[in-house]
Amino acid sequence: MSATLTDSGTRLATGPASFKIEFDFFDRTSTGRRRRPRAVRAEAPLKVLWHWGPVEQPGVVRNICVGGCFIEAEGEVSLGDKIQFRLSVPGLLYMQMAGMVVRRQRGEGFALRFNKLSATEQSLLERAVRHLQPSAAPAKKE
Repeated sequence: MSATLTDSGTRLATGPASFKIEFDFFDRTSTGRRRRPRAVRAEAPLKVLWHWGPVEQPGVVRNICVGGCFIEAEGEVSLGDKIQFRLSVPGLLYMQMAGMVVRRQRGEGFALRFNKLSATEQSLLERAVRHLQPSAAPAKKE
């Protein structure tokens, strides 16, 4: 939820003044903790080669956002493991990515939180996520 406070009728000694202040109010969970806003996420199967240590294995990125991704993979990883992979979005970008395992699901794969991204990497990833999102279907005319 957000609110905007505006004032366009204030006069200063130098002439009229106006301002606009925007406030964001974050939802709270049932325990009273602030809920973090969720990043825009794209659901798209992208084949990747991921590795930690000397072994490289195939996997599939199932969903991705600027903060991290979920990789379907056979290999066993542990929480906190540092994983690297090559991300390729056809027709858009090819990037070397790195992240830390923050969740694992046996037999399914693992979730990564990306390591500190540079401004350029973050911008490219935001662009890739937008590119991967399905476009809205045009409304049918009756």
